[in-house]
Amino acid sequence: MVHAAHLLGKEAWLSFAYPDETPETLRILPGADTIVRPCDMPDDIDFVVVVDCGSADRMGVLHHLAEKVPYTLIIDHHRSNDGFGTHSVIVPRADATAQLILDFLDALGVALTPSIASCLFAGLLTDTGGFHWGSARAHADAARLVEVGIDADSLTRQLMDTRPFSYLELLGTVLQTATLLPDAGKGRGLVYATVPHDVYKNARPEDVQALIDVVRTTGEAEVALVMREMTSGVWTGSLRSRSLVNVADIARHFGGGGHRQAAGFTVTSSLNDVLHTILRILDNPPLHDGYRALTP
Repeated sequence: MVHAAHLLGKEAWLSFAYPDETPETLRILPGADTIVRPCDMPDDIDFVVVVDCGSADRMGVLHHLAEKVPYTLIIDHHRSNDGFGTHSVIVPRADATAQLILDFLDALGVALTPSIASCLFAGLLTDTGGFHWGSARAHADAARLVEVGIDADSLTRQLMDTRPFSYLELLGTVLQTATLLPDAGKGRGLVYATVPHDVYKNARPEDVQALIDVVRTTGEAEVALVMREMTSGVWTGSLRSRSLVNVADIARHFGGGGHRQAAGFTVTSSLNDVLHTILRILDNPPLHDGYRALTP
């Protein structure tokens, strides 16, 4: 979006509230070196675009921007988005928010450049789990972006398949906590692992977030969960589904959200209470949408 704004002759700045620094895996993207820290954002902004963010509180310290500017545009594909902006483009059927941005740029008549296409490809790649899920359009959009002339191979390797050696040490520690409950969800199965706070605080956020992609490969479980302890008693959960189990509905029970096959939440509770609640929901979901909606 910032690249496009500059092409249109507009001043624009890119920022995010968390993590404090640009994740190393994203530093290969064009323009990553121009990301502005929240404390350095200018005060005279008159228009804010918020992407892939389900609610104002998830903007963190940048929340004040959305409150003081005349116009805030929300672009998102999360069904749980509460439409907190003055204007919203929320399309849950989209595979990735990057697709909506692509449509937006097409409507503005912005020609795709390698810089724009690289960033959109990164968004499409990561939001579909490396194209593990998504519609035919996701692949068609990827083909269009590749045709612009981006280095898709390098982007994919860096974003999906490159980790420091410390990640292997982290993975080994966390996998020792992995537990399989094959009878959960009336035989669908749940596998979960935990990241204690003393482990979490010494790891890169992007490496911790990647753990779920290993845990979810468990063939005996249709639902995977990684719980990381942010502070004492505060847990963040990452959920993945290998079937029609809608994990976004599980996440919403805890005030979170996401997609049918990938979702997350943050909760102040004990680990045992969270697990007990998830097991109860999996065992007793009401009928909905071809499978079962999981409601509180």
